[in-house]
Amino acid sequence: SLTDIFVPQSISVSNVNLWHTTSPYLYTLESVIYVNNVEVDHVNTTVGVRKVVFDKDQGLFLNDVPVKVQGFCNHQDFAGVGTAVPNRLNQFRVQKLQEMGFNAWRMSHNPPNPELLDFTDRFGVL
Repeated sequence: SLTDIFVPQSISVSNVNLWHTTSPYLYTLESVIYVNNVEVDHVNTTVGVRKVVFDKDQGLFLNDVPVKVQGFCNHQDFAGVGTAVPNRLNQFRVQKLQEMGFNAWRMSHNPPNPELLDFTDRFGVL
């Protein structure tokens, strides 16, 4: 029978390139599960390493540097396609909004699709 098994993991990274809105450096973490020396699962996860602190008086700090949040609120849906937004359209939105000076995206109501979050990470949008 199948059971849930918790496997603690930890990594140490030296000389890390930190993710920032102006330099969105990303790493790929590779997770592999073996049973009796046979690979049974394999997942790659893209991550950005960053330190985020919000101070009620001084605002947002990203990697100990103050960042002025220039954001907007947007729904997941898009005219003509509803919530079935194609990946290319999500990428186009992120790039165009970033070109307009936005560095943060507040997502409304429903969780965004994972591809949209991948694009915001890739293009430096909080």
